[in-house]
Amino acid sequence: MIPRSVRDIFKFILAEQDKDFRVGVSFMELYNEQLFDLLSTKPRKEDTIVDIREDGNKGIKIPGLTEMDITSVATTMKALEKASEGRVTAATAMNARSSRSHAIFTLSIESRSKEDGKTLTVSKFHMVDLAGSERQKKTKAKGDRLKEGININMGLLSLGNVISALGEENRGANSHIPYRDSKLTRLLQDSLGGNSHTLVIACVSPADSNREETMSTLRSADRASKI
Repeated sequence: MIPRSVRDIFKFILAEQDKDFRVGVSFMELYNEQLFDLLSTKPRKEDTIVDIREDGNKGIKIPGLTEMDITSVATTMKALEKASEGRVTAATAMNARSSRSHAIFTLSIESRSKEDGKTLTVSKFHMVDLAGSERQKKTKAKGDRLKEGININMGLLSLGNVISALGEENRGANSHIPYRDSKLTRLLQDSLGGNSHTLVIACVSPADSNREETMSTLRSADRASKI
């Protein structure tokens, strides 16, 4: 999905001869409710922790988050692949290389008119890889793996609650949306409830043994389609 999206974006940029563009990327992982900067060059992982701040005018901000300027699909993928090496993975009974975190890869695009130089348009593309929900009975997780699974499920539960609240037919303008229940939902607040288009891809399994997980995923996708 990411290389295809980036390829389309640069194809569009090359066709827009009357504007100047700047494209930057950032990459974060949400692990055990801590936010880590995957593009940081700091050697110790604990030094790459960043936090969420809310700006009344600009929405969600991440002070100190590394953003790299990119000029092609190749430089984007090189940055993504290198940063992905720092993501937390571990083996469970269901997956030999299970993602133990949610990851957010963001493309920031600025376009400025060449004629007056003042008209600036800013856009963001958040590409989110959600870790799958886990049942301890199936993953046989213990210790750190169990703690990770609990935090993964908490984030997904909060996301489901936000999606359900946004999808309510009789929701009033001042209805409470529980974005603050999780850092995941705070990060995605603008994507879910702001001036955005959101696409959700649900990954399901044809195996009978995964029927419960498949049904749960389809129910979540059905709720998301109602926003």
